[in-house]
Amino acid sequence: MSTLLTTFVAAVAGLGLMAPTVPPTSVPDGRDTTTVDLTRPGTLTRGDDVRTPHLEGNVVVDGDRRIEVRNVMSLLGRTGDDYVVSTRSRRGKYRVKRVSVTSEQWVLLEGKDALGVDLSSDGQHLLRNDNRRRATISVYDASDGSPVASGRFRGYGYVLDADGGTAVVSSWAGEGRAVSWDFVEGGRTLVAKKDAYLADISTDRLATFTADPYLDGCTEVSTLSAPDDLLWESCRQKVATFSPDGQRMVTMHILTDGVGPGEVDLRNVDGSTLVTYTSRWFGGIDWEDDDTLLLDANSRRNGATVRCDLDVCELASDVAPSNP
Repeated sequence: MSTLLTTFVAAVAGLGLMAPTVPPTSVPDGRDTTTVDLTRPGTLTRGDDVRTPHLEGNVVVDGDRRIEVRNVMSLLGRTGDDYVVSTRSRRGKYRVKRVSVTSEQWVLLEGKDALGVDLSSDGQHLLRNDNRRRATISVYDASDGSPVASGRFRGYGYVLDADGGTAVVSSWAGEGRAVSWDFVEGGRTLVAKKDAYLADISTDRLATFTADPYLDGCTEVSTLSAPDDLLWESCRQKVATFSPDGQRMVTMHILTDGVGPGEVDLRNVDGSTLVTYTSRWFGGIDWEDDDTLLLDANSRRNGATVRCDLDVCELASDVAPSNP
């Protein structure tokens, strides 16, 4: 089964040709929306393959391009015309590599520096969290792996998003807080004294918890620029991902853990529900464009990547054995 993309690239036209799934039915709680059953993804019509960069086994696939990378674990995204991947050898050695369209490869980071690394949204920087003693975030140039900056943050901290030389860092030390860190020029600005768990700099979106969700905490969605002005709040749901334009989001039960949720909602950013999707369990959830979702839907034995435009869904990969 195709691994979901890790970067956002605009999809081609033709989504209106997708064949519908089973007829939509009313959601049991009476909401004015529809639900789509994806518990048997193999019954859907086969559409185009995932149209954005993704992994198929040890191969980076991007349209007609197919680049083999030995021992690849994940595709972190693109930097310029190249791809950034993480690998692990049979001897357990971790590396982050830059891979060109001609299959040339350069090691950017290796060893412990290659663990827990993310690529910034603009593809320019690699960011690594280290929470062994005190939260330390190290930043590297994604073109050659050279160090750019390092910052310490109180308590447990991690990067929610990074773009344009700025990172939004969430940390806990008695109380939660979100900080905007300019790791190129230096300087930090307090964004919110809240437990932030999701942010998108380019679309000005922020999701926070009012308290530990296991202790009656609720979700609040706001803008990064005005975190006290709420767009939506819920004590039953949390946000899994915002759409590339920030106008939609996917939510799931606030206490979801384990292999993955069995139900997710596509909503407008004000919280109004557009579609509910159900499956035995969902793995990766991502976007092909502003309106089109890619869902790793799984039955008891098999799974596939499914492309959905509201309640119209099709297969975007072959069906293969599930691997929870």
